[in-house]
Amino acid sequence: MTPPGICEEYRQAAEEAGLIIDVGGHPCVAGEYLEPLSGERQCLVEYADPALLSAADGAGRLARQLAARFPDSTLAVVRTPGDVHLPAGWARHLTYVQRTRAACAPARAARGGIVVTAAEERDDEQVAHWLVQAFQNACTSQSGTFDDGAARAQTQGILSAPDRRSLIARSSATATRTASGTATATAIGTATATATGTAIGHATLLCAARDDVRGESFVELLDILVDPPQQRRDATAALVDACQALADGFGLPLVGHVVHPRPSRQRAEGQRVLESLLDNGWQLRHSYWCRPLRPAGARRRGAQQRHSVPGGAR
Repeated sequence: MTPPGICEEYRQAAEEAGLIIDVGGHPCVAGEYLEPLSGERQCLVEYADPALLSAADGAGRLARQLAARFPDSTLAVVRTPGDVHLPAGWARHLTYVQRTRAACAPARAARGGIVVTAAEERDDEQVAHWLVQAFQNACTSQSGTFDDGAARAQTQGILSAPDRRSLIARSSATATRTASGTATATAIGTATATATGTAIGHATLLCAARDDVRGESFVELLDILVDPPQQRRDATAALVDACQALADGFGLPLVGHVVHPRPSRQRAEGQRVLESLLDNGWQLRHSYWCRPLRPAGARRRGAQQRHSVPGGAR
């Protein structure tokens, strides 16, 4: 019998790969994963029986078994349904949210002189710059380390993906005119001026994303980044509306995520972003929670064979 919250195809793949572990009679799918941007070795649990997570000390028993089974891992990362909160000792790592209604941004965008267009080939260098910046921000807020080369390689993989779509927010408000009437850009990051305005931000999506655990397809909003702070709110809302329209065209839900900083003094920032999204037309889909298994660099004897979780980390 397939346990709740997991599709049969994924369960069978995990079983064939030897990734299903038993925690007090509760099935979990767990494997070791080397996070490419930080170099941190994590134990990734892509599925845990909801009955285990809701049981008294269930999450604690899971952590102890993971520490024994994966002695090289320094961090446990566990996926949970959106409405599950893990107890003290665990912290939010990533939260995935699904769009439920439009952002009502067109009027604000029009007042701000913001137009959202599909990215062209000439925009790829700028989009790559923004993606690397996003990877760096997320990685350093969680692990404190960052591999720039790995981030650039991952970015190129995204740009070359056949289902990748990037949208550009352009603003006439950030362009000035020279005496000859030629548009020039004000100094905002590495933004470039175009005939229709200055590129001030982007949204990049994968339109054939797959949630292997649930067996569902969706449009994944990988990143939104807008450079000028004074236009961030209106441009971000306009980009979200455009992303929703794109997802609607595919007949798929739009799914994004929130990165939660790991240091306790910064956790309120991630929670603030999440609450803002939930107040503005997004709903919880699923979360990843993390918990240190042992100090970084510490290693126990008797390391077992390493495995990878089907589909990698999401």
